[in-house]
Amino acid sequence: MVHGVYLREIEYKKGMAALDGRLDELYQRPLAEFTRARNALAASLDGEGRAQVKRLKKPTVVPWAVDQLYWRARPVFDRLRQSGAQLREAQVNALRGREVDVRAAIAAHRRAVADAVHRAVELASAGGARPAADALTRMLEAVSLVRDLPEPPGRFTEPIEPPGFHALAGFAPSDGARQPRQPPHEKTQRASGAASPTQAARARQHDAARRNEPARAQREAARAQREAARREADARREQAERRRALATAERRLRTARAALRRAAALLERRRSDLERAARAEADARDAHARVAADASEAQAEVDRLRGVL
Repeated sequence: MVHGVYLREIEYKKGMAALDGRLDELYQRPLAEFTRARNALAASLDGEGRAQVKRLKKPTVVPWAVDQLYWRARPVFDRLRQSGAQLREAQVNALRGREVDVRAAIAAHRRAVADAVHRAVELASAGGARPAADALTRMLEAVSLVRDLPEPPGRFTEPIEPPGFHALAGFAPSDGARQPRQPPHEKTQRASGAASPTQAARARQHDAARRNEPARAQREAARAQREAARREADARREQAERRRALATAERRLRTARAALRRAAALLERRRSDLERAARAEADARDAHARVAADASEAQAEVDRLRGVL
């Protein structure tokens, strides 16, 4: 009996593995075919497998474009995730007071996001979809920066928003981290005793501003990344449109040149026909002249003979 249970468990795992592969294929299909393909897959199953497939949500266009990036351009997707992890690590190390080049990590992350946006737009266009560049950029940023993704890569169904500064919560600056230089008047106040209420309020405001500075810098960096990625995606899209326009113009030029060559050949044939017709006309005139001369001579001979008789 134990052996039978073990065999059933093996068969169940094999069936789930096969279903998992079919689900991967489902998320690689064009977005317009998702519902029909999901229903067909559910109809081919029974029990829990059928119920699981029926519960699957159809992705919206932006998550579907990110899915295609995962399935069809995995190196680009992996570079995106790696650059996000490196940026997150650089920011954590900076908060801990370690020497790290955060700007270089931000620049590398920005390039990875822009490359991912460009490739995802290409793949989506090939599949008949047009995701909004801004929404696609935000989700790709989120996919790169979120440590634990809410859905498995390649099966995203809902947009993901980039994390805020709270994503770095728990990483307080270490004792060795650089602290803002203390103004002389604060040192004097600490040495002389309690500060006045106005001075205390200013000090609290100053401390609050200092604590909020990393969060503000994080938000500004995220905005700058999104804007740079959007501009780069727009530039690449415009470049692709210009290339398509150039290819169309070149095809028109080739077609026009071919038509011009055919017209030139036809004109040459017509000229040859005209030249032959002109020669034929000249020959006919010469023949007519000779026949007329012969007729004149014959008439003269007839008249002469009639006079003799």
